[in-house]
Amino acid sequence: MAMNLPPNFKHDLTVVSLKNCFISQLRGVRPNDKGSYPGSVNFIGGIYDAMDRPHTGSLLKRGYGQIQEHEKNYTIDRSTVQTITGKAVYGGIISNHYGHFLLETLSRAWYLIKSSEDIYFYRAGAKEKNGSNDGLMAWQKEILSHLVIDIDRFKIIDKPLIFEELIIPGFGYIIETFFAQEQAAALIQLGEKLTGNKTPALKYDKVWLSRSLQKKGAIAGEKKFEQALHNEGFTIVHPEKLSLTEQIGLFENASVVAGFTGSAFHTLIFAKNKGVKLLHFSRVKRFNENFSLCSKANGFESEFYNFFLRFGGEIKGANANVLQDLNAIWNVLFDQGLVKTKGYSDPELTKDLEILDSALKNRAPRLFKAS
Repeated sequence: MAMNLPPNFKHDLTVVSLKNCFISQLRGVRPNDKGSYPGSVNFIGGIYDAMDRPHTGSLLKRGYGQIQEHEKNYTIDRSTVQTITGKAVYGGIISNHYGHFLLETLSRAWYLIKSSEDIYFYRAGAKEKNGSNDGLMAWQKEILSHLVIDIDRFKIIDKPLIFEELIIPGFGYIIETFFAQEQAAALIQLGEKLTGNKTPALKYDKVWLSRSLQKKGAIAGEKKFEQALHNEGFTIVHPEKLSLTEQIGLFENASVVAGFTGSAFHTLIFAKNKGVKLLHFSRVKRFNENFSLCSKANGFESEFYNFFLRFGGEIKGANANVLQDLNAIWNVLFDQGLVKTKGYSDPELTKDLEILDSALKNRAPRLFKAS
């Protein structure tokens, strides 16, 4: 499956083998890097072939731009660098963000799940030394250990290395761009390993994936909205309180899973499609294509809505608190027979917003001037 490919975009699942290649350390973008790299770049460092030429095909990218770049004017000194003998596999960058881990860190799962070699990863923000994976979080270790069984096969690149032979699989997933069928199949297989190939015991009918305990990216009035949903027979689920196996079970056992878009919906890449219906309500104004890619790849029946009103403060983007048209969301649920009460209102929330707007008009009247 491929969609929304940018001009001149070429992608396949071929595997590249580089011999006597060099790999530099990874670092984050610094203030003095501004202007030297595209604005989308977060990471500096990468792989070089036997002739010390940058290998661009292994760099992390997304549909909207390059995320990783080689260091500008980098000088390679092979004289003191450790050599890894035999054959190894490059895995990519381990992200501590749950959603990006599932989509990007596991983007080569289609190859890794059948490999037998040691796998070398960069780790974003890693502090551990000597290639140890001890700094990984429990959920990261759980997923990776089921991917290849032996967690000790995962090595962290924390210094420059030379590889006698390094296998570089192509990306099976590229953010908002591409989801290969082979990748989707591998992730379902990984899900079977995570659950022991058994459907988790949790049995739910209508599920609302809650964000009301999140410290960032909260929805104004969601707790009261959830209470109204609970009164209509919805089970309010906080994914962060469930095990990974239980989260997979939500998408395999429930009849309907609804909620504001977020990383919890990405867990469905591990789930078998057993007929659950998904209702995605975009948390921000711009719809994230990843949710559509994941749903289509596994054949889930999904509907996508956007009732975003505005951000709740000066911070915008993934970490911002937002205001939603909760009545419009309720009407979708009512029209589909998921709630019996017609219409939803929260007078206290409306009053609080009016007070807030009034205060803002007094403090910053120019913000309210007609354009």
